[in-house]
Amino acid sequence: MSVDVPSPTLRAFLLQNLRPSPTWHWDLNLELLATNIDQAGDWPAVEGVYPGPVLWIAGGKSQYVLPEHVPIMKQLFPAVDLVTLPEAGHWVHADDPDGVIDQLLAFREQVG
Repeated sequence: MSVDVPSPTLRAFLLQNLRPSPTWHWDLNLELLATNIDQAGDWPAVEGVYPGPVLWIAGGKSQYVLPEHVPIMKQLFPAVDLVTLPEAGHWVHADDPDGVIDQLLAFREQVG
């Protein structure tokens, strides 16, 4: 698989869908993906504001959290703390688990 998918993080993500029952097979919900793939990348229409503390961890190498997203993020979550882990991609928890844990612990200390 490493020949076709060189990223270890992406391989680990894909392998989450591999199941042994009784032989190894891919267990993907293709129907759900086919009918909802357009919604997966959309920013949902949301009414209201959450005023409480929010930690938003983004990967510096990700193309999903962009500067143009920050105004709507702050509109919906006025107390947001946006942290970027520079060496992480979209899957920050897989790319920089120690950085994520450090940020979560610091956030917990901050909000009590």
